[in-house]
Amino acid sequence: MNMKLCNLTLAGVAVLALVAGSARAEETKVAATLDVPLLSAYVFRGQVLNDKPVLQPSLTVSKAGFTLNTWANYNLNNSYASYAQDNKNEFSEIDLTASYTTTVGPLSLGGGLVQYLFPNQTVQVTEGTNTTGKAFPGTHEVFATVGLPSVFLSPTLTVYYDFDIADGFYAILSASQSFELVKDKASLVASASLAAGSRKYNEFYFGESKNALNDAIIGLALPVTLPGGWTLKPGVQYICLPDSTIRDGADGLYGHKDRVVGNVTVSYAF
Repeated sequence: MNMKLCNLTLAGVAVLALVAGSARAEETKVAATLDVPLLSAYVFRGQVLNDKPVLQPSLTVSKAGFTLNTWANYNLNNSYASYAQDNKNEFSEIDLTASYTTTVGPLSLGGGLVQYLFPNQTVQVTEGTNTTGKAFPGTHEVFATVGLPSVFLSPTLTVYYDFDIADGFYAILSASQSFELVKDKASLVASASLAAGSRKYNEFYFGESKNALNDAIIGLALPVTLPGGWTLKPGVQYICLPDSTIRDGADGLYGHKDRVVGNVTVSYAF
C-alpha cells in the first residue's frame, strides 16, 4: 500500500475515532496516560534489537473505547544489531496506533492499525560494486483482538497482519493475573504469552521460511500507586524462542536467543 495512503488512513481512523467517540458518549471524559519505561534491553517479538538500556516513552489518549497511542524507542547506547549504525542518544523507532475496543457480553473485542517508523536508521544496500546506506523501511499492520477480561488469567488472543513489507501474520496468546498486596496501593502481576508467525513473517524477520512459534514470555511486575496520579512499576521478563529454527535465525541476525529484561516504568494519568 502506498505510504501516503497509509498515513491518510491512520489519520482518518484517528479523526473518526474522536468524532464517533464524542457523538456516542459526550459525557465520557478523555483519559490520557504518559508512560516512561527504562528497560535493560529492547526485544521485539523475540528479536533483540538493542542489548543495552533503552527508554520507551508512550502517550495514550482514550475516549469511549477509541484510543490513540504514540510509542517510541530511544537508545541510550549504540544498538548491538548488525544492521544499525551508531544510534546512541537517538530515537530508532516510533509507532503510531489507532484502535477501538468494545465489550460484548463477557468478551472484549478490538482492532486497529499500527504504523511503524524507523528514524535515524539505515540499511546497507549493495548495487554492483557500490554499497550505500538507505533509510530503513517503515511498515504497517492491522490487528484484531478478543479477550475474556473477567475470567481468571484474562486470556487474550491478538492477531496482527503486516500488509506492507513482511506480508505475514503474527499471533499472540497472552494471560495475566493480578494479586493485590496492599489494598489500592500495590499488587503483583504475573503474565505469560506465546506467539507464532506465518511463513512469510518468519522469513522476513528471521530468515526462516516456515510457520512456527516465535517467542514465549513470562513476566512479573509490581505496580505501586503513588499520590497525584503517579504509578511506579518495576518488573522483569524472561523471553525465549521455542522453535530451534527460529532460534538459529535469531542468533545469526540479532546475535541473541533467549533474554532476561528488567524494567522500571513511571506513569502519570491525567
